[in-house]
Amino acid sequence: MRRHLILAAAAVAVAIVATLWLFPPQPTRTQPEVAATQTQTAWPLRGLLFGPSLDDEAHAPGTEQPLTIDVCGVGPVAVKSLDDPPPSLMPTAANGAAASQVLRRAVAELEASTSPSDQAIALHYQASLAGEAAGGVSTNIDACFNNDNCRNSTLQVVQEAAAPYEQLLVQLAKRSADPLAFSFAYKACEQTEVARTGVCDDITAQRWTELEPDNGLPWVLAASQAAKRGDTKAAAEAMTRAAAAPRFDNHSGALLRPIETQSLATSTSIEQLPGLVDLMGASIGTSSIAAYRQISTFCERGALDANRARICGQLASLLIDRDTSMLGAGIGIAIGERVGWSSERLAAVHEERDAMRWLSIDPQFMPPRVYACASIQALKARERDTLRFGETGALRRGIAASGRSVAELAQEYRDYERRLAQGEATARR
Repeated sequence: MRRHLILAAAAVAVAIVATLWLFPPQPTRTQPEVAATQTQTAWPLRGLLFGPSLDDEAHAPGTEQPLTIDVCGVGPVAVKSLDDPPPSLMPTAANGAAASQVLRRAVAELEASTSPSDQAIALHYQASLAGEAAGGVSTNIDACFNNDNCRNSTLQVVQEAAAPYEQLLVQLAKRSADPLAFSFAYKACEQTEVARTGVCDDITAQRWTELEPDNGLPWVLAASQAAKRGDTKAAAEAMTRAAAAPRFDNHSGALLRPIETQSLATSTSIEQLPGLVDLMGASIGTSSIAAYRQISTFCERGALDANRARICGQLASLLIDRDTSMLGAGIGIAIGERVGWSSERLAAVHEERDAMRWLSIDPQFMPPRVYACASIQALKARERDTLRFGETGALRRGIAASGRSVAELAQEYRDYERRLAQGEATARR
């Protein structure tokens, strides 16, 4: 179980680091955000993935007090600490195989579907599962990922094992002209092991725009490719088309599609949990950094004449209002600040983003509560909403259903940030 949570936490870390790298925050907001990423030394998955716990003080690391947790289908189970999962979820070969089989059965259902989108999702997971098995990702993950040689060699093995499935994915995208399949193929072709086979020649951003002209993301990628060719006119035209698009979608939410299969529906709740966390991590970790980098470059302060500032303002609104990922909202806010949005408008979007952040770290989705039947069902409901409405859409629906105001939720998140910053400052003394 811990492997699944760490992998999902790593996906969240990618999103956090990407935002800070592309758009370094203003000094007044830097310290809490840095603290939020640094306060994960002792419990990496809790501080990074699941956020605050009401049980932190009573069950801090290093205490001897035993803890009884509720495990769905089992009842109360005694564990030594929150980092010590129930015996049925201990990271043994048998438990890992059982959890993996639930996801594999779900993937097999999608593979048998006549829908090219479902088949593409299945091939994506088959590539991931093959890479994980070949790289031994489930064994000693912390030590390997903290060692450059181990991490790089493992990554090479993983990519080589995944490449055959990714090549099939590329062929499916070409044959079907399915936009979702094409978006996954585009991502696969960023891997050296796939690109060097020659199957990716027709997987271009321009072709993606033809399949999905109302999606701003492929237009931004087309602009990036035009800029690399030195075609500034084509790049500018593509960015203008992106800014006018009604949506911005990398289709990562579609990776939650296995939640709707019979395999997950008919397995026991506690068997579903590792698969649910894997799905959550997969859907978070597939944002297109290349597109955000292109927007950042295009909207640099020194390049903002009146026309470009207008386009960048439209791009900022697109990312905040229409990007399906939280990462886009953060980047949109940074661009809004660059193009001179009013303080009132910026305050409103900051408030909504902080409210969504607070909902995204719901304590019921972290140990010890995550093992309970109610939490597993709530996680499934959140993932179904994310599949249907995207990450930001699901969180907005969560805000509306919470019975609380955006301002109240945002304030709770900021209070949490301050507690993290104070804890980090205390630890340094």
